[in-house]
Amino acid sequence: MARRPVPGQLPAFAAEDIARTEARASEYVPTPHWVPVALVLGMRAAGHPPLPLTGPRIEPAAGYAAIVDALDLVTPPGLWTLCELREDAALHLSLCGPIGSTVRRGDYLTHGSGITGAGLWITNPPWSLAAEFWAKMLQEAAGIGTVALHVPWSFAATEALDQIACDLYPIEGRPYPFARETCWIVAGPERGGRRLRLKKP
Repeated sequence: MARRPVPGQLPAFAAEDIARTEARASEYVPTPHWVPVALVLGMRAAGHPPLPLTGPRIEPAAGYAAIVDALDLVTPPGLWTLCELREDAALHLSLCGPIGSTVRRGDYLTHGSGITGAGLWITNPPWSLAAEFWAKMLQEAAGIGTVALHVPWSFAATEALDQIACDLYPIEGRPYPFARETCWIVAGPERGGRRLRLKKP
């Protein structure tokens, strides 16, 4: 999911200013199916370490499971924990989510996923809270799991990535009409220093 207008003070750094401005366009928009698919296929074609395909997978802002559904079509289906704050979306996930998945309704930033030892945390968070989701996912992954975050490209220039070894995957084109370039940021074991521009499959 993604975005709704949010008030707030202007940040001190230009990149953060841009990131917050783009976040105000909207808060809850489904991730286009091709965006996570482009990440998986791009990694595969470039020979980059793939997203983990074994162990539990966490979607901290699952929405209506757009990322989950896309990944399960191009990778072996995973054992998902789907975290979602909104009641209507959580109900949809409980009725229509992947077989065997667990749905946790509530605030991921407060309560976390409740899972230890997962292989993958992946989400398109509300962009106004991207830094908070990034920090929480990294905390849960504890340097063992892989974290993948879909955000505006401007987020890659903020302090949130300081001292974090990660790979950057800017996406060609504009998946959303209200935002400029977006990207995937991937952190975890064997990550750091790679940059690859992804194209729509």
